[in-house]
Amino acid sequence: MKLTRNLSNLVTFCFFSFLISFGQCNLKETITICDIAKIDFDTDGTPDGVINLYNEYFDLTGKKLDDGTWRTKPDLSFTLDSDTGKVFVWDLKESVTDGDLNKYEFELFNSTCGSMTPAVTIKIEIGAFSGTALPAFGINDINLEVCEAISEPINLFEALVSSGANPSPHLNGT
Repeated sequence: MKLTRNLSNLVTFCFFSFLISFGQCNLKETITICDIAKIDFDTDGTPDGVINLYNEYFDLTGKKLDDGTWRTKPDLSFTLDSDTGKVFVWDLKESVTDGDLNKYEFELFNSTCGSMTPAVTIKIEIGAFSGTALPAFGINDINLEVCEAISEPINLFEALVSSGANPSPHLNGT
């Protein structure tokens, strides 16, 4: 009888240990960023376009993630530091629209959940960014000047600032 009870307790303990260990795997969260021009990771007062997925997850849930390795789609790997979880949001060249809500997904794999099941998948939803206009100049206070009739279309992206201190406009805007 005592052996049966001990065996039953052992099985119960193992079952709940398994649930607790793996219950923290395959979590899903979404980060929404409305204005990418205001992201300032190092809080020095100058926007830099960098977020940290560990920090963002903690800010959303109040829970700390175990360290691991972050992964994403191959075409987004240039935006991600897989060791630190930093994402260079300004390198994401399109906003998220209703048709592509899973465009920017990042998965954390760690020893708790193994190499096949992510501890967490974080989706980043980015609002549209139209760019920053060049500073106005001249007597007419304009951003782009066309002085003669032209037969070619004007590339309005030329009227926008393009530098490391400002994010580029999203390419899927209208």
